[in-house]
This record gives sequence, C-alpha cells and structure tokens, in this order.
Amino acid sequence: MEWVYLRGARQRGRVVQRETVFGEAFAHVWIPETGTVVRVATDEIEDLPTLDLAETRYRAYASRIVQALPGDVLLAPLDSRVAPLPHQIQVLDRVVRERRMRLLLADEVGLGKTIEAGLVIRELKLRRKIRRILVVAPKGLLHQWASELALHFGELFRVITGDDLRGGHHEVWSQNEQLIVSQDGIKPLARRRGWEAERIAEYNRQRYEAVLGAGWDLIVIDEAHRLGGSTDTVARFRLGQGLAAAAPYLLLLTATPHQGKTDQFRRLLSLLDAERFIENHSLSPGLVQPYVMRTAKRMAVNADGLPLFQSRRVEMVVVDWDPPRYAMQRKLYEAVTSYVQKGYRQAVAEKAYTETFLLILMQRMVTSSPSAVERALRRRIMTIEDREATDNWEVSEDDEIETAIDETVPSRDHSALVSLLELASLAVQSPDARVDRLIALIDKIRREETSDTKFLIFTEFLPTQSMLARVLTGYGYRVSVLNGQMDMGERLSVQEAFRHHSQFLISTDAGGEGLNLQFAHVVINYDLPWNPMRIEQRIGRVDRIGQRHMVRAFNFVIADTVEYRVHEVLLEKLQRILEELGIDKLGDVLDSTGLDVDYQGLYVSALIDPERADSKLSQWVEEVRETADQSIKLNQSIEAGPPDPNRLKTILHHPLPSWMASMVEHYVAARGGSIQRTILGWTIAFPDGMVLQDVIFRPDSEGAGQTYLALDHPEIQRMLEQLPHEVQGSSLSRLVSDAFPKGLRGLWSLWEMTLRYGEDKDRRILPLFLSQDGRVFRASSLQIWEQLTHPSFKGDVVGTSRQLDEMTWNKLFEHAQKEAEPLYQELKAAHSERVRDERIAMEQAFKVRREIIERVGLPNVREARMRRLESEYAKRLQKIADASTISPQLQPLLILEVDAS
Repeated sequence: MEWVYLRGARQRGRVVQRETVFGEAFAHVWIPETGTVVRVATDEIEDLPTLDLAETRYRAYASRIVQALPGDVLLAPLDSRVAPLPHQIQVLDRVVRERRMRLLLADEVGLGKTIEAGLVIRELKLRRKIRRILVVAPKGLLHQWASELALHFGELFRVITGDDLRGGHHEVWSQNEQLIVSQDGIKPLARRRGWEAERIAEYNRQRYEAVLGAGWDLIVIDEAHRLGGSTDTVARFRLGQGLAAAAPYLLLLTATPHQGKTDQFRRLLSLLDAERFIENHSLSPGLVQPYVMRTAKRMAVNADGLPLFQSRRVEMVVVDWDPPRYAMQRKLYEAVTSYVQKGYRQAVAEKAYTETFLLILMQRMVTSSPSAVERALRRRIMTIEDREATDNWEVSEDDEIETAIDETVPSRDHSALVSLLELASLAVQSPDARVDRLIALIDKIRREETSDTKFLIFTEFLPTQSMLARVLTGYGYRVSVLNGQMDMGERLSVQEAFRHHSQFLISTDAGGEGLNLQFAHVVINYDLPWNPMRIEQRIGRVDRIGQRHMVRAFNFVIADTVEYRVHEVLLEKLQRILEELGIDKLGDVLDSTGLDVDYQGLYVSALIDPERADSKLSQWVEEVRETADQSIKLNQSIEAGPPDPNRLKTILHHPLPSWMASMVEHYVAARGGSIQRTILGWTIAFPDGMVLQDVIFRPDSEGAGQTYLALDHPEIQRMLEQLPHEVQGSSLSRLVSDAFPKGLRGLWSLWEMTLRYGEDKDRRILPLFLSQDGRVFRASSLQIWEQLTHPSFKGDVVGTSRQLDEMTWNKLFEHAQKEAEPLYQELKAAHSERVRDERIAMEQAFKVRREIIERVGLPNVREARMRRLESEYAKRLQKIADASTISPQLQPLLILEVDAS
C-alpha cells in the first residue's frame, strides 16, 4: 500500500483500503503518529511531499531532545523558578543516575532539603517516571511544603487535614495525585482509651491502610528520623515500614540521621533496603554511602564557589542591675524566685504537677520582664476570685501556658499572689535594667554599622513584646511585631513591612517560624528560652542562604540569676565542644546529636537544688560530647565531596531550552502554523488551531500573563512523541551547506531505536553517514546533526529526482542495525537488571504489607484485606512479567543525500 499525505490533517499515512460509494471515492488511511485509521475523500490525499528545511530541522531538534533525556541533561534545574545551588544539583544528579531511587537526603539544617525534594519531584515528572506523589511532613510544615512546591516548581499539592479524613472520606487518597499529609495524621493505632477493636480497625482502614493501598509512585518523608523509633514495634516505625513498601521511589529527609543511636539509624536505613540493613549488623561507611547523601554546611558553596554561609558572632550581654535605680526590679525577681522555690517543693510533695508547670512559668516570665509576670499574676488572681479575664490579658500564644494560668489553684496562694502583684505593678513603673541595656546596645550597633541597620528582637511572652514595641516607638523607631496569633498572610505582610520600612521586628518564637529574614543580620534575644536549640532557631531566621553580612547575635541575661548561671555553664562548655570537634556553630552540635534533653529539668535543678546543679549540667554536657562525636564521625564518612564545577556548568548551561524553542519554531513553520516575537515572548499559532500568547521557554524569566512552555506541555510532548519516520519509496531530498567539509558525499540518516516492554519504552537516536563508497564515518554523522541544530546554520534542503529504493533502504538499515547493536545489548541488559530489581522490591513490599494485615485483630476484616492484597499482587506480578518481554524497533527519522563537492 502506498504512503500519502493528508492535506487537511497535515499528516502522512498509509492507505490500507480504497472504496467508492455512490460515485464518491474514499480511502482508509492509517496514521502512524496516532496509531489510528481515518476515512477521507481521495481528493484530500496527495503524494508525499519532499522534505523541506523547516521539517528537517524540526526532526533534528526533536531528536536532540529525545537523545538528551536519558543522557547527561538534568531537566528540573532548567525548568524550575528557583536557581538551584551546587549541592542541590549534586543531589539531583545522583538521584537520576540511581537505578533504584531510594535515598536518605541528610544535608545539615538550612541547606534546602525541600528544594532538593522539589527538584527530584519535578525531574521525575518531566521524565514521566512518576505521577502519584505523597509528601509526609510534620503538621506545622504542611502548608509551607505546599507553598514552596507551588512557588518554585509550579507543582500543586493538596494538603490533607483531619477534617478531610473524618466521616469516612478515605477516597481522598485515590482521587488526588499529589498530596501532603502529616505523620501523625496517618500513623496506625494499636489502642486508644475508650475505643473498641472495631473502631480502631476502621480508623486504621481509612487512614493508614488506605494510604498504603493508594498506588503511589514516589513518597517523600520529611523529618524522617522520627520514623526510626525506639523499637521495631512503635507506631511511627510501623508507619515508616508501610510507606516504604507503598512506593517504588522513596526519599527520606532529615538533618539528624544518626543522633548517636545506631539501632535507630539502622531501622531508618532499613526503610530503604530491608535486606541490607538487618539487626546487629555493623554500619560501615561502605554499606551506608550508597543510600545516603549529606552535605555539610562547611562544604556548601554558591554558584561562584564561595561559602554559602557567613560567619557568626554570638555575644552574651550580661545586664547589671546593681545600681539602686533597678532595686524594685531586683526585689520583684527575688520575691518571685523565693515564691517559686517554696511552692515547687510543696507541689512536688503533694504531687500537684500542674502547679509545678505554672510555677516554672512564673520564673521564666519574671526573667523576661515585669510586664509579663504582672499580667500573669493578675490573671491568676482573677481565676482564684472567679472573675473572667479578657483577651487583653493573654500572656502567651501557647495554649498550654494559657490553660495553666487559668487553672484553679488553692486559696492559700491568694495573699502571696496579691503581694507579688503589688511588687510587679511597682516594678512595671520603675526603671528596667534590661530595657536600658537594650537601648544602649542599639545605639552602639547603629554607630558601628549604619542607621539603616535592621534589628530582629525575640521574646517569649506577649506582654514583653508589647512593652518593647511601646518603648522603641517612643524612641522614634519604626517597629513591627510578629507573633503566632497571626495567620500566614499577616505574617508575610509583617515580613515585607520589616524588609522595606521598619527598623525593628519584635517576634515571638512561634511568630518567626517558617520566615526567611536574611535581609537582616542582627538578632537580639531579649529573653532566652531554656532550650539552646530554640536560640539557634531564632538566629537561624537570619543565618540563612542569601545572607550577605556576618550574623551578629546578642543573648541578654541578668547577672546573679539562676538563668545566668545555667546559660553560662551550658554555653561555655558547649563552646568547648565546638572547638574540640571543629564545628562552627552551636546549632550544628545540637543538630548532629538530636538528643532528647530535659532542659527544663536542668533549670529547675539549678533553681531548687543549686548544689547538685553543676554535676547535672556537667553530666549532660559529657553526654552531648560523646553522642556528637559518634554522630559527626559517621556523618563525615558519608558526606558528599565538593561538586564537580565542569559537571555543574554542563547542567546549568545545557542548550535544551533553546532546542525546544527552535523545535517549536521549525515545527509550526513546516506544518502551516506561525510564530511571532512579541514584547513579552512569542505568539504561537499551532497547526491544530491552538494559539498561545506571550510564550517563554525559560521559567526564570516568567512574568505576569506569560505562558511557560515546559517539556511536559501537551504540544511539546506531541512533537516529541509523534516524530514522523521516513518510508521506502519516498522522494530523496538533498541537504546542502557550506559548513560541510568539501568532498563530503553520501547519505546521512537519523535513526530512532525504540525498546518497548509492557507499558514503558526506551528511545535512543543514532546518526549515520554512509559515504558513496559504502563506508560509515561516525564523526561526519554527528557533525552533520550538530550543524543542523546550530542556531546559525546556513543551508537548505532541496528535492531530487531520486527515490528511496529498496536496495538503498536495505543497505542503510543494515548499517544502522550494526551501529546500534552494542547500544541495544547494553539497554537490554540494563532493562533485565531493572526488572529483576523491581521484582525483588515488589516482593519485599508485599511481604511488609502482608505482615501489617496479619496484625489486624478482627478475622473477617483481616481476611478481606488479605484477599484484596493478593489480587493486587497478582496484577503487579503480571505487569512485571509483561515488562520482561522486549520488543525492539529501528526506524529512520531522516534520510538525506549530502553532496558537498
């Protein structure tokens, strides 16, 4: 049957049948690009046209793109709206090269693991390897994950909350392809007070089991160290096992992979490969390295090779309150401390533990400011007198603290509290040593730097925040406040006000969470949290990627107080650990250990039992030293080396976006469409009638109203997937160009080798130049292809009287097959290995899922779920069997005569 061209559809096809009905002639034509047969009037078909330059270059550019995809190009850095850093590109490069993509990303805090995960998601989607994605993250970070994936990668994820899961809406897992959910929202329940077995089983079915059976391609787990658990049976480890078995691709994210606990680290690694990481086996670097990527802050650099993080200087500001003007403030502190010491001992003796929490809270508040403790005392007295406090009496954004203040207390406290309130009211009206020291420090810094220096001030309590805002505004400064009572929109507005207008931002700990404030570099911790990591998190708001100045942090503490003694010992001894281990920042020690430390206990000990406090502090510091030493040694053994600058250059400057633009340009020109340059981009009229305005091919230049034409856009995919093939008997065209070496004569062709297995396929492109005397010149083969896809190519494609006869066709096919044979064997072997790995991983996954179902207590529920699982197992087994059969195909995309004589 002959090949023809369909004028209306602008496609070619093969006539499979002709018919005449009532004198009208029709042809049934098979279209290879779509695999369909259409019936058209014979006057709609004509002889195949000869190749022109536009069609030739479209196929040449499309072939370059097809060939690049499985090669050295990384698509996500070229496609995303964020400029990836070298270590992030290094992670992506490793992921793409891995045969089994199951990795632990363990970069230190602040290096952008969310961006790394986003790059992986986008890369695998562009390569059409994944479709259904689940992100599991801590509850407080769900919306931040969704925001960053949308902003930087254009990927829209739905956040699943408790409301989505109540009322039996378990179909939410199958109806959405990209979801974000919290770990605690889906972890399995073993028991719950007041719940019958049937209710627990139904709860697990709607959450845990429904998630596992939803058919994910990729699962990303943030803060994955939480899944290591203390034993193999804890709920979070069971959740980790289930999730690990529920997807072929798995990314675990954590900055603290080891935490000095080898068993927990082994359990975490077993989620990646249960066969390799089994109990009681040692964790050598050689065993761990293939599964882990870690970049240390000291190794992280920007695109210019400069260190990513600035140096930091932290100073303790010891506030002197000996002068008589501060006598009232000191008297209040001593009175509250005495009340707390006495009340704490009595509450412990009476096992009134709620009261101990409140007493410790009062100690923290009197350290913060007279305003904070004054408001809390007033609230407490109102509670005792059964009077209702208004919203204006809030002390903290922490519900637990607010509840504790409002707890009914024994009436014996009333007179003592009234006395303390009288003192606090006087102290509020008296000079404040900490405020005076703050104003002096601000003046000093503004003289050392500039009057435009921005200050980020942290406090734990809302009354202290209000007091500071009032004082600084009174000095004529522009002040913004930020706290956890604000929603994300309000917090972002405050951030922008601080960036562009305010000189001071006074924030609580909850208010600062999730914000990037690296445009400021001075942090003042007006009061100090008892947990040193909270101090690090505060400083981390400005000590981030993009900070251009040395970070300066000032920790305020009043002399001769319990807090001063504890902070002095803690910070001094931790500083020695920094020096011994060669670490720059306190947070890096605490991050690397991940120790679960009772910091409040350390302070309470210093407050109630000062004689034993030093030994407890020293014991804790030694525990940090030992654990940090173990963790850091292992972390250093698995750290990635410095990125290869040449590889980075290849990735970041790959011509793929320009190839795509040129492919589109020549495609529409060859097929009757049009493309015109506009101020904002390109206006493209596609042959099928679709018109896109203001099109761009690089997302970093995207603006309002512009359309980014990504690799996964349907029009781009159609151009790549429906590449026409040359057919025997068609006219042979000639490619002419002065760029070719003189005397070059022969046939140049471009061949597509396709390996199909089941629903998947591999494509490779092979250029071939066969000289007139029958010799193959590989260098000329590639050179002609490169010339055709060079932006400044000068040449033409002209028709000849020559036909692509059977003898010529067979000769070309024979040489193409010979040239492609080594690559075919390589791809075939790699595929066989991939199928084998997939079978092993599938068997392991179903083994875990069977074990999970076997724990279900109700026999009828257990049996029903096991039947569904075995049905799914049989289907997966058949799919793998189908993929084992390889169907190769070798077809020419272009055949051109070359004559440079």
